[in-house]
Amino acid sequence: MYLTHIILDLLVNDPVPPFGVQLLWPLSSQYYIAPITPFARFDYFNPPLGMIWTLLSPHNLGTILTEILLMTPLVALSWYMGKNSRRGFREI
Repeated sequence: MYLTHIILDLLVNDPVPPFGVQLLWPLSSQYYIAPITPFARFDYFNPPLGMIWTLLSPHNLGTILTEILLMTPLVALSWYMGKNSRRGFREI
């Protein structure tokens, strides 16, 4: 689960240096980012708005919606393939 989170972080637009994530930390402190970043950056906290209103801001809600639209087909396909792969096995 943690690895999928790191891989998804590679796909997020990061406009502020250092760009990307430390994919190989603690072995390396170098930052990596994918050449194509389909996910917009996510604003975690804007002090004038507060934590809850920052999360519910139009920008963040748009980012969440985009992630849902892009990831739902992949999750559905994974579920479908996993469900069908178990059909061929019989319990002993």
